[in-house]
Amino acid sequence: MTERRYGEREVREIFARAAEAGAEASGGSARAHGLTLRELQDMGLEAGLGPEHVARAAAALDAGTEVLPRRRWMGLPVAVGRIVPLPQELTDREWAFLVSELRLTFDARGHDWSRPDRREWSDDNLHAVIEDAPTGPRLRLGIHRRESVDWALIGVGPLAGAGMSAYHVAGLPRWANQHERRMAHIAEWTRNLLSAPLDAEGRNPNGDEDETRMDEARRVASG
Repeated sequence: MTERRYGEREVREIFARAAEAGAEASGGSARAHGLTLRELQDMGLEAGLGPEHVARAAAALDAGTEVLPRRRWMGLPVAVGRIVPLPQELTDREWAFLVSELRLTFDARGHDWSRPDRREWSDDNLHAVIEDAPTGPRLRLGIHRRESVDWALIGVGPLAGAGMSAYHVAGLPRWANQHERRMAHIAEWTRNLLSAPLDAEGRNPNGDEDETRMDEARRVASG
């Protein structure tokens, strides 16, 4: 049987899933013919990631979560996104948990714009939406870095402005990697939430830990 090979975008997705928060692991550029799981695990070891974490991340990728192509400006990433197929619709309680996790993960207050026919949360250039698709409900995540492009455009003149522009532009790859890791966390967290539904009293199986995280998220939301 032909061994599964992962393309460049899939390699980036797997390492985003496998990396610990704040780690700087990078999948690099995949070969033209792709990389096998064993090759990915070898790369992961060099970046300090255990083979079991890489294998688990690859399995999650094969389950259907999709990393959207990075939008670029002058070759640099200025927007990243992800689509997460969901096994079922979220209840009001589950959506509240997800909004809390979004606020904690992205350290953002945000606003819940939900209405009866749509669930949506956003914070300036960051958004999360539950949308219908032919295959069922899915979570769409996206963020863009418009201010870096603005700084680059206005920083052509004065040296101070150019320095600020260089600072913002140089940080774009790291910014994109960081937010792809955060989105990978949200994707896995949401799937785990829906795989262990709330009980009849509306409590999450993780009990006090999740309630504590919701309290922390409320503090973020209150500023």
